Amino acid sequence: MHQEQFERERAQTWQQVSGLLDQLEQRQRTVASDPSELSVLPALYRELCSHYALARSRRYSPALLSQLHHLVLRGHRQIYRPRRLVLRRMLAFLGAGFPRAVRENLRYFWLALALSAVPAMLVGGYCYHDPDLIYSILDQDQVAHVDEMYDPANRKPGRSPERDAESDFVMFGFYISNNIGIGFRVFAGGILFGLGTVLLLLYNGVAIGGIA
Repeated sequence: MHQEQFERERAQTWQQVSGLLDQLEQRQRTVASDPSELSVLPALYRELCSHYALARSRRYSPALLSQLHHLVLRGHRQIYRPRRLVLRRMLAFLGAGFPRAVRENLRYFWLALALSAVPAMLVGGYCYHDPDLIYSILDQDQVAHVDEMYDPANRKPGRSPERDAESDFVMFGFYISNNIGIGFRVFAGGILFGLGTVLLLLYNGVAIGGIA
């Protein structure tokens, strides 16, 4: 194949790669770039490398080889560079993405809050006036454990007297794992028309209200 035909058939791919790299190389536009458009870059880059190898094997002109070599180097720097924008993207999500997602799903947010808060307040009020009602929610050992943790005489509320400081890290891991597990169970419960999610929210509201 003549070099002119080779360039003519592949010029559009090279221009597309160059345009995507221009976007990535301009930091101020990186975040605003369309992710769906940039997602094609790895496939185009592999194609570009194939074109470069083919051009070298056919001993095309030094000018073309230099152009393709420069484009390959630019692509390599962008695709395999360290990802330094992770923190910025996390902050952008916390500052804008997450609030926007809450606003878009505000009805579900208030519904979930009501399914937890209303049972918590009702059960908490009943247990306050009739403390024995707590035994309908928790067994005797659980009640005794909670009673011990939040005893006014306990120097560190929320912590059993026999628990030493060395176990704090273990308990921290337990609470993180437990809370994440609850979040996953509530999310997965939505598979059955949301019934599992509703039941889990109601149960957590009842348990929290009773313990409080």
